[in-house]
Amino acid sequence: MTAFTFAQTLILPPLVPEAPRFVDSFLGIFSGSGGEVSLGALESLPLVSAVLYIPGGLIFGVAIYRARILSRWGAGVLILGTALTPLASIFPHTAGSSFAVPVGLAMMWLGYSLWSEEGKSAGHQLGRGNLKPSHAPAN
Repeated sequence: MTAFTFAQTLILPPLVPEAPRFVDSFLGIFSGSGGEVSLGALESLPLVSAVLYIPGGLIFGVAIYRARILSRWGAGVLILGTALTPLASIFPHTAGSSFAVPVGLAMMWLGYSLWSEEGKSAGHQLGRGNLKPSHAPAN
């Protein structure tokens, strides 16, 4: 998804005047509208992305929720956002991309909880606070 978003944001806009049919075909990969230009193996990208992204996001969110170390609300938003992602395919590309907002917010929320006091106490729960440097004598 990162490579697709990079291409959509930085590579395709300058190509619109030169190759509009290619740009339409590339953008049509994820919206399912296709295009006039055959993109070969890239056309299977939505299926590969869905197979990896959706279960990965759900498993990651459930693991964070069950661990009770980072924000459980953030994990819940991640689970919900990932579960809603398939709905993006029934909307036009410009509207469908808004389904990434909950996942992005969840990642920010989880990152904040990692760096906040909650995250610092989580490190001590995992035993990180009890680690000694390797050169320290053992008791």
